[in-house]
Amino acid sequence: LRNVISAFSNVVQFSSSEIYGDMPAGICDEPLFDTISLQPKNDYALSKFVGEKMILNDGGNHFRIRLFNCFGPPEWPNAYRSVIAQFCRAALQRTKLTVFRGHRRDFVYIDDLVRTLAAIPEVWDDLPAEPRERVCNIGGERAVLIEKLAEMICDLAGAPRSLIDLRDHEFTNVKDKIPDLTRAKTWLGHRNVISLEDGILRTLAWMKENGIDGG
Repeated sequence: LRNVISAFSNVVQFSSSEIYGDMPAGICDEPLFDTISLQPKNDYALSKFVGEKMILNDGGNHFRIRLFNCFGPPEWPNAYRSVIAQFCRAALQRTKLTVFRGHRRDFVYIDDLVRTLAAIPEVWDDLPAEPRERVCNIGGERAVLIEKLAEMICDLAGAPRSLIDLRDHEFTNVKDKIPDLTRAKTWLGHRNVISLEDGILRTLAWMKENGIDGG
């Protein structure tokens, strides 16, 4: 990252919702980064936190994007991919869905995310001049418990809910990640067109077409 921001004056940095850690009210809005002491809860979150600090220390005309749980084809499921990709594969293959209780997330489908990202060059000159203000959340608008998400995916995949293996809270992961999307909507025209159910159905169909269903 240091080499990139040293070489280019206009960099879009892809950060993460993980940098917020656990917010008291669960809602993550961009100014919190500057007004309270954030506590990243894992190594990935810490790496993104440091990346944002590097961008700010450079002082250039950069733009930070904090992504919230993007999903959809062609995301190939593995241990480091989205929970939806992992749950869809497990439901299709009739294997266990490990679910930690009490976590809430919202999700943005890939098509909606890409449309919003494509707007960035068009509005670049209209973004705030102050580097600390040049940051924006992008995500969905429907927070769901991961337990309910697992049930939804099993139902849509025609898999039994008995595959769901409920476990206690995962302490290295935040409880709630729910974005304030005011800036995304105002600056980038962000819209969530694809519903969570429709996005999951599209993901399941793609996995079947690509042999990820184990059939």
